[in-house]
Amino acid sequence: MFPTATLPADTHGAGPDSTAQVGMQVAFRVSKDAYGGFGIFSTEAIPAGTMVWSWAHANVPTFDDRTARELCEAAVLNGDITAILHYNFFVEVGDRTMFVDMRGDNGRFFNHSAANIGQNVAFGSVMSKLVGATSGAAYEQHSTYALRDIPAETELLEDYTAYSASPSWYDTLLREHDVDESYCT
Repeated sequence: MFPTATLPADTHGAGPDSTAQVGMQVAFRVSKDAYGGFGIFSTEAIPAGTMVWSWAHANVPTFDDRTARELCEAAVLNGDITAILHYNFFVEVGDRTMFVDMRGDNGRFFNHSAANIGQNVAFGSVMSKLVGATSGAAYEQHSTYALRDIPAETELLEDYTAYSASPSWYDTLLREHDVDESYCT
């Protein structure tokens, strides 16, 4: 059984629903973070190397470049671009760049921290580079793992800069529509 999360009633639709639990692989809760937004917090200690979030179990559709561009352009026209920017990212899948829509999964509440400051979880591709080569461990490329032992009641933080760079059309779209590119980092 996958863990569940609860949010206060004042989340105005930003919180998890019954389909949003499936990617998380550890006990967690989604709660207000120190900056007034929401974050994912461990409710139990998590040993280093533990899979925290699984791409294979997540409710996250992916789109090719053409479809991603159409979705983003429609979001700009409909005034929904902030939601697109806050809960989506680009990732390399084989020889293609895919647009990942996190709006249906609690993984969307992972917040950013630079690797040298507070990051405590990372994509498998990052884990393989950091520890896999020396430990012999195998990590699923697009799942998220604990970088070190994480105490209970700790916010789970990842380094957004580890994601693939966005395509040039995306950066152009942001500039053309005066969308603050800081949302994308």
